[in-house]
Amino acid sequence: MTEHSPSREGLRARKRAATLAAIEREALRLVLERGYDNVTIEMICDAAMISPRTFFNYVGSKERVVLGTPPSFPTDAEVDAFVHSTSTNILDDLLHLVGKTMTEHALAHERSVMQSRRIILQRTPELASKEQAWIAAHEEHYITIILARFDAQRYEPTTGMTRQSEARLVITLGTALIHYLAGLWPDSIPTDAEAQELTQTAIEAIRRIVSDPLR
Repeated sequence: MTEHSPSREGLRARKRAATLAAIEREALRLVLERGYDNVTIEMICDAAMISPRTFFNYVGSKERVVLGTPPSFPTDAEVDAFVHSTSTNILDDLLHLVGKTMTEHALAHERSVMQSRRIILQRTPELASKEQAWIAAHEEHYITIILARFDAQRYEPTTGMTRQSEARLVITLGTALIHYLAGLWPDSIPTDAEAQELTQTAIEAIRRIVSDPLR
């Protein structure tokens, strides 16, 4: 068995994941117990039984370990498929594009870790503002992708709107739907099939509300 065999690489990845999980658990536990400002990197290192060097190699900062690593962006191939799609259902396609990375991110973290982060954000306004700033930057990235799709489809905006404002409306609706769907699973993570079914149901509900609000 060579040093770079699949078995050895897999073991290395599992060890790294276990170390990262331990750092996150201990950091969140300490912050929940003592408050964000009262926890130091040294405390986290002692609790997780790691060196400061290991801490910085894995998470970089106290803020990042508490907020967590943000979901990755879709791959270039996924973005290209979205941009050049011939579908006219841009909201459905956007949710599929964003939802995949968010589900993968959620599956990579323990449920208790996600719950702890939510509690800490509620208690710590400065961290919540950092999270909101990241979300805003993330949304701007997706607006650029939506505008690229408009260009590819030679889409003309609704009368009275610009492409930029319509792209922002699409991402606003998408974000609202993601918040709504996330609220349906406060203590669990849906399967792909469950997420797709409820996403489609929510989109159909929006269409009915918009077309016949008094129904």
